[in-house]
Amino acid sequence: MTGFSRGKYAPPDGRRRRLASDGRRTAFLQTDPSSHLRFANLGLCSRGMRVLIVGCGYLGTAAGALLVQSGHEVVGLRRTNEGHDELLAHGIEPVLGDITDPQSLGQLTGTFDAVVNTVSSSRGGADVYRAVYLEGTRTLLEWLRPHPVRRYVYTSSTSVYGQADGSTVDEESPAEPGTETGTVLRATEELLLDAARSGFPAVILRVAGIYGPGRGHLFRQFLDGEARLSGDGHR
Repeated sequence: MTGFSRGKYAPPDGRRRRLASDGRRTAFLQTDPSSHLRFANLGLCSRGMRVLIVGCGYLGTAAGALLVQSGHEVVGLRRTNEGHDELLAHGIEPVLGDITDPQSLGQLTGTFDAVVNTVSSSRGGADVYRAVYLEGTRTLLEWLRPHPVRRYVYTSSTSVYGQADGSTVDEESPAEPGTETGTVLRATEELLLDAARSGFPAVILRVAGIYGPGRGHLFRQFLDGEARLSGDGHR
């Protein structure tokens, strides 16, 4: 599984690529043959933290399970009851709520030491992206205002990069999206960066392909030599 890791990211060509930073810390992404998702250098290393995972789906559940194993108390916020039993099996407390509906956050009780936002748009267009990512993040920032956290991790996407010329891209490269949805994600990053300039403990992680058990059809096609570009090959 692809995951957060202490140390470095080792792509097939051997180059290291920094994928996340809050100005003080940098995280790297690594393909982990043991299929364990591991957090490091994201401010989630202290034991006994109470962590809220927003959008506790494929990635959030895997992260939450590892955090539980590391001795943290984890609450998983989901829009539907789907996966309720799976969260419980991993020791994650499921809570029904939607960051596009501020009132639903009232279902969350107590305070949190950290928030990990792995919310998904469910493959919607720019309007859905704007509601879920940009306005949803704005809602979370407002909701957290009375109860500051020690760390806030946001999973963005490498789609904020518009480069399609085969050049090497790292976090120092210009983030100039070539799509409407990428532009929304970039605006969400800027919202968090503005908050960080005022002391909000944000970390932005630009995630590329996510694959693992039950999720890896395109990756398997690539390994089998069956992957094909569609359209003009821009994406």
